[in-house]
Amino acid sequence: MKESIKSKEEQIPPFQLNIKDEIGSFHIVENNSGSVRIEIINKEGKKIVLSDLLPEGYEAIGNRRIMSDAKFLGLGNVDTSIADIENKVLVVSESEVKNEGRRYFLTFLHELGHIKRHEANPLFKKERDSEYTQWTRHPKDVEAFKRAEALIAQDERDAWAFAIREYRKIIGELGIPKERIFKSANELMEFVRQTSLGLKANEIRKHVVGQFSISEEGKKRLAAEIFRMYSREELP
Repeated sequence: MKESIKSKEEQIPPFQLNIKDEIGSFHIVENNSGSVRIEIINKEGKKIVLSDLLPEGYEAIGNRRIMSDAKFLGLGNVDTSIADIENKVLVVSESEVKNEGRRYFLTFLHELGHIKRHEANPLFKKERDSEYTQWTRHPKDVEAFKRAEALIAQDERDAWAFAIREYRKIIGELGIPKERIFKSANELMEFVRQTSLGLKANEIRKHVVGQFSISEEGKKRLAAEIFRMYSREELP
């Protein structure tokens, strides 16, 4: 088994993304051990390393780590980044990075938001999973279904609130006009709705709570709340 895993690892070169223009640079680099470093730099050279914002004991990793460590078997080549609380890693999706470019900045902060929420309230995940288990054992328990859905929606809402708050704080510190990444709140909302609420709902089903996810109506409400959060001057 170890030889098979190592063989797969050798077939996967480390990935990277380098964007440089008049507002600065955005770099994502995976090293040979599968550890990922993400940094945003303004035109004056001031730098913020996003991967350093992870709590102590957590690490950002890519496909090379996933393919070389047996505990991540089955998780390789993920379509979307994942906050893996159990293993204390934030899995950076290469395909998501390539599709989103500099906008991956916000996606990373969203996954970081899930981790921060868990660290602040580790009982939340147990409560959510307990409600889901209750529903799977008793599919006719509509109230358990509603409670689980509400907890998942709240988790997503809190993670996006953290992401938008930190996003605005960081681009403010670096002096980067927010419209250079998202032209408007509508554009940001559409980005979240299309690339995150849809894809990440699939990841939730695969990796977190079986076949359960946020309803379509719930996604619309969450997208509208994200629009309001991004538009207002102060965030709760």
